[in-house]
Amino acid sequence: MLGDLEAQCKQMSTAVDAPETMKLPANDGQTVRHHSKSKKEQKDLESGTNSETLPLQTLTSVCDQATSFATNTLRNWHDVESHARTLAPMMGIHESTFEKAARKIGSQKASCAIFIILQMSNRIRDFGAYFHSITLGRRETDFNPSLLLERLSHSGAATA
Repeated sequence: MLGDLEAQCKQMSTAVDAPETMKLPANDGQTVRHHSKSKKEQKDLESGTNSETLPLQTLTSVCDQATSFATNTLRNWHDVESHARTLAPMMGIHESTFEKAARKIGSQKASCAIFIILQMSNRIRDFGAYFHSITLGRRETDFNPSLLLERLSHSGAATA
């Protein structure tokens, strides 16, 4: 009986009896896979927009909503940036988000974003999310303050 049992057990398939896997020509770490970079490269388009300076007078005249909250006259870009840093928390934009944006796209462009968002306040529901989107998110490369200011100046209202 013991012999019959052993014979039946040998006929049964088990994981040990599974056929050997085929050896691949490369080791497991050398399989073809999609490579992606977690750090974005600086593009030529970005470097061109950073060198462009906006006329301060255009920003302050078109974005009168932001300038109306200023306690002092905005005479230079340092004044504009300081005022934008004051406005950002009042608009629901965290200081650290503004700092990240200033490092990524430049403080002048980040400050312009604050002024433009406030000017377009009737069309934007969540200032913080919109600011993040145009300065740190996917739409960052599309954000062009000069173009938006031109559109705002031609419309005469917050429609861009």
